[in-house]
Amino acid sequence: MTRLILAGALLAIAAVAAAVTALQANFLSLLRSKHPDEWRKLGSPAVFKSGSMGNSSAFQQFLKEGKFAELGDKNLSRAAARLQFVNRLYSAVFIAAIALFVWSIYFLPHIQGR
Repeated sequence: MTRLILAGALLAIAAVAAAVTALQANFLSLLRSKHPDEWRKLGSPAVFKSGSMGNSSAFQQFLKEGKFAELGDKNLSRAAARLQFVNRLYSAVFIAAIALFVWSIYFLPHIQGR
């Protein structure tokens, strides 16, 4: 049972992480093509680019503070809203997976009488 719970939790994390990656790639593509000056100002962020943490934190701040809305691009704002939602979902799934894992290790054996 513990293995099944762990496998399900890891599968959920992987699925949401894939969605985050795809939505982030879409958002960055829109930003790069429609607003190249802003994209460069953020350090030319990319999904699979090894770079400084400054690029990543500048992008995360841009997204978190809603600065994308100042650009007046409805498509970019929709893409940002989806990305923000899935980022929150990822956090929730990750926390739930940890909780399930802890539950399965510490509490499930007692419930099953082991």
